[in-house]
Amino acid sequence: MISKSEWAAKYGENVQITSNPPGSRSGLTPVSLAGVGRNALKRDPRDEEAETFQKEQLYGFTTQELIDLDAITQRRLKPPPAKVHAYIAPFWRKGNWSDGALFPDGKGRIETYPLPLGFHGKWIANNDVVWDILEPILVLASKILIQNPRVTSFINDLLEGEEVPIDLRRYPPWKDDDQRPDFRHKNELISLRTITTPQSEGYLRHQRRNLFKILKDYLTLSFKIDNADPLSAFGSAMTNNGTVEAFTETDIDSRSKRLNYIYTFLDSNILVPLLYNQLNDAETFGLRLWVATTLVHESMHAFWHPYYMDDQLMELGAAMEEQAFGGYMKPMWNNRTFPNFGFWVEPGFPKTYDIGRRHPCSAILETPELPTQVLTIPVPVSLFEDINSEDFWTIMMRSYKVPIFKSMLVNEVSEAAQIRKTGETDGIEDPTPFLRTTQNVPFKSKRRKINERSVYERGLRDLIMTTAACTPAERKQRKFALAIHRSLLAIDRYWDSSRQISALVQRFAEIGRQISNIPTNSTATMPQDKSKWLQLLRDQVDIIGLTIREHESRIQALEAMVAGGRSMDFERRAVLREWNYNTRVFLRSITPHFNDDSVVTGKLHLMDLQLEVTRVRVWHHTEVSAAHSKDNRELLNIRKLWNTRLQLRNQGKRLLPVIKMCDTLMKSKDPGYSVYYIIALTVFRAHVIAFSNERGLFGSATLGLQAVAASLDTLRNDPEQSSHWKPVLVGWYKAACEASLKITPGRKQRAIVATITKDPIALMGRYP
Repeated sequence: MISKSEWAAKYGENVQITSNPPGSRSGLTPVSLAGVGRNALKRDPRDEEAETFQKEQLYGFTTQELIDLDAITQRRLKPPPAKVHAYIAPFWRKGNWSDGALFPDGKGRIETYPLPLGFHGKWIANNDVVWDILEPILVLASKILIQNPRVTSFINDLLEGEEVPIDLRRYPPWKDDDQRPDFRHKNELISLRTITTPQSEGYLRHQRRNLFKILKDYLTLSFKIDNADPLSAFGSAMTNNGTVEAFTETDIDSRSKRLNYIYTFLDSNILVPLLYNQLNDAETFGLRLWVATTLVHESMHAFWHPYYMDDQLMELGAAMEEQAFGGYMKPMWNNRTFPNFGFWVEPGFPKTYDIGRRHPCSAILETPELPTQVLTIPVPVSLFEDINSEDFWTIMMRSYKVPIFKSMLVNEVSEAAQIRKTGETDGIEDPTPFLRTTQNVPFKSKRRKINERSVYERGLRDLIMTTAACTPAERKQRKFALAIHRSLLAIDRYWDSSRQISALVQRFAEIGRQISNIPTNSTATMPQDKSKWLQLLRDQVDIIGLTIREHESRIQALEAMVAGGRSMDFERRAVLREWNYNTRVFLRSITPHFNDDSVVTGKLHLMDLQLEVTRVRVWHHTEVSAAHSKDNRELLNIRKLWNTRLQLRNQGKRLLPVIKMCDTLMKSKDPGYSVYYIIALTVFRAHVIAFSNERGLFGSATLGLQAVAASLDTLRNDPEQSSHWKPVLVGWYKAACEASLKITPGRKQRAIVATITKDPIALMGRYP
């Protein structure tokens, strides 16, 4: 039986990835930097192959980079509010979804399709299984439709905007009318302009309500499957490709202009992952948002199809998404047989890349020339979390009126270009390869502004400046806006530090290659080579110091996200722990080479302590991801000692087995041992020796305490030390003092010894 990787089991295996056995890998598993050390000098060819594949599939990004940008995550997200007062637009409620029954006139029915194996019934809203996954989507779609001011403004334009005939000079050069895509129903091409005559909000609200009432009366929603026509009973083929996520069909009598029906069909395949309990929160929330925006998009197609403003393509849904959302949302992994793990936003409609999205019976207008630039930007998971909050709609949307995606985009972008073939109406060239850049670096091609975080941040600054006269509502607004702002800054910080570490590791690896080229078998040049070798090693030490600083910055970024109300990211904490461990191993492996250089030795010792402080900030023994970690094994060893010590408390020679246990654990310690572990073992050993009255061991116990004294003191007084570890360090310190008093009673001890009020042994056994 093939043992698949975790990602292959969930997202599917890819045969183009070399595997052993074949077909066992997805090619999508993240490849993270394992630390600064020997691992940086050699990379598994399979990892390089996987990253190449990922960049081909993910617009130039690797999976790990998307994790670093918080666009893919396993962390828990805040759940949506209880659906007690959840509102669903009237035309999306259960009564508007087809159940497959005959129409009242008896002339036909809409095809319905069975649920996948393991589920009973069909894809109909009256099926509780279907409604359970559909309801939260419809609640979210209703918020987008009704509470987003930009969607409201777009609908106002549809209802009251001026209809202007399109200039004939913009028409494509048809040789004859049969070339027109609308040759069956020739219409004058119309452009819809924004409202020019001011209207009262009360009047516009009344018009929108009338529109929603008409939709409730005429719109029927149902599900479809790929390449099947749910309207086949009517004897007419679909005008849309059966593989699209959704499509809308309307029937208007050409003579009376009477509306007969409106049908919107949603592809059931995109909802299948929600039936199974295999999606994490980010995948669930992201999929719901995508389907919700798709339904809002389709609602724009309910009546007629003008061009919007100066758009060259007729696609009202896409025009609305550009105006209201800041772009078109699409899945990262569009393999419908398997779940999707993240989403992109593609801004800039209309462009050459959108030609295939236009209404199938519409012309491509000639002027202005369609932009060729294609941009793709990862959507941070925090947006999926925030958009489910009532505060997002009552504060973020109403106060800032920035397109949903533009206010919360990350700064990383992929860019490509796609041009139309000369002399052809619809033909387009394949896009150029997507290249990565950042939004604060100008692209070669002229582009629109795609990130409006600055607009949001300006409004936030203005709000902060009015603190003195802040009302309760404004305080709530400021608190929510600040939380989002800090979360975005934390994402930026984590990303920037990850890129810095990547660049430093490349420098580190290059120096490592230089070291490997130094001859080691020539005695004549050995002193010179040794000197060069040591200097290169010193350069690597300096680089490690810089990477530790960026490592701390990544930890601070994760802490800032938690402080801003985000849940703890256990997945990235585990990655940082592994990085920390491998870097410690390398540091300790090179320390003996600098025994004669006290400056470098001091640096290495300080780095070791820095890594120790950062280690405990990303480790807690209660974390599921840490259950089988090396850190937890150390903790289990300490607890075993502690339990044995309790059983043999103050019993002289009977404590000798505990001393032997300490010695055995010392000798068998992992090369990446934690400093805490060594301190704990050393203090335990000294304390047991002190109460065993084995005077022959007093000398070694004293030497052990002296060896860890500086580290214990540094960690105990470090202001960056995690608060939940301070009592543990205090307990170890007091136990060390008590052992020292017992071993050398004639010496004057530090003042803290006289203030011991709690049992130091109990404090030693206390873990946060």
